[in-house]
Parts: sequence; structure tokens; C-alpha cells
Amino acid sequence: MNSIKKYFAGVQKHIHITICVFFAFLFFSCQNKNDASQQSDTLSDDVILNNLSENGKFDPKLLIGEWNAVAFAYTTDGKKISDRATIKSNFILRIPIAHTPINDDGTGRWTLAAKNTYMFISSLDGNLIELMPKGSTYIHIDPPDEEYDITIALSSAHSYVINDDEMIIYFPIIEDEYLLSYCTIIKNKNLVIFQKR
Repeated sequence: MNSIKKYFAGVQKHIHITICVFFAFLFFSCQNKNDASQQSDTLSDDVILNNLSENGKFDPKLLIGEWNAVAFAYTTDGKKISDRATIKSNFILRIPIAHTPINDDGTGRWTLAAKNTYMFISSLDGNLIELMPKGSTYIHIDPPDEEYDITIALSSAHSYVINDDEMIIYFPIIEDEYLLSYCTIIKNKNLVIFQKR
């Protein structure tokens, strides 16, 4: 009887150790996955900028011309592009010169032709880009409308890359719910893609 108790006590001890090891393994495995997930979700704008720049060119001369806005998309790391959503409206971005001079008379401004016409002053540093809104016409457009998506994306631009006939502009994800209420497809997107005309 005593040996049976010792046997079951030993079995019980091994079961406890096995269960503890299993849960420890499960805990650390889940923690590592969460750490990797959080790391990819929290990559800095600079890391995404560097990764994007490896997949194309950022020569300012290549910006000059006319571009059709074709899609919004998402990237976590600047390498893989996913969740591409087609822009249905016809938006044309006209870029007469890459960098707007300080003493701008209006001729160097980037112009977005939509229902309204929007002008932007551009500032470039490598593939960093800043577009500051500088004038527009005013035709009231009831939200939500893609025109809001595209103007918010351009106003939030962080960097760009040109790959063949595509220009990809990266902007931080828009989290302002009020702004998003005006938009149609920009939610959870951080890239706007243009195609050379």
C-alpha cells in the first residue's frame, strides 16, 4: 500500500512538473509573438522610410509631371504593401517643380485637381517630403468623399519613393475619428499611390 502511494506521488509530481513546463513554454511563446507583433506595429516612420527607399528612387526630378491617384494601401514595415484599395474618383496631381521656392509666386505649387483645386507648397529632404496646403477653391462636398481622403493624405505626407511609373507617398496612419468621418477609404491606410500619366 505504501509503495502504491509513493508511486502515485511520484507520478503526480511528474505531472505537475510537466504542466508547469508546458505553461511556461506557452507563456513565453505567446509573449514572443506579442513582442514581434508590437514591434512590427510600432516601427518608426524613419524605419519605414528607409525600407521604402530600398524599393525605388527618390530623385526629385522624377516627381515632375502629372500623376493619377490610383490607390490607398498599408505597410507595416515599408517592404510589404497590402490592403490596396482603389481610388474611384479622378484626381490628378500636377508637379511643376519638385521643391517650392521660398519666394513662391504660385507657379511652383503642387496642384491637386479634384472637384476643388488644392495647392501645396513642397519641401524635400532626400525622400522626406512635406506638403503644406496653400490655397484652394471651395465647392462644398458632403462627407464622406474620397476628396477628403486624398487631401488629408497629402497634407500628412512624410516620405515618398518612385518605382517605375508609380509614386508612393507614405503618411502616418490617421487616427482622428473626426477627420476619418469625412473620409471613405483612408482608415487603417498609410500609403497613397499615384501613377504617372
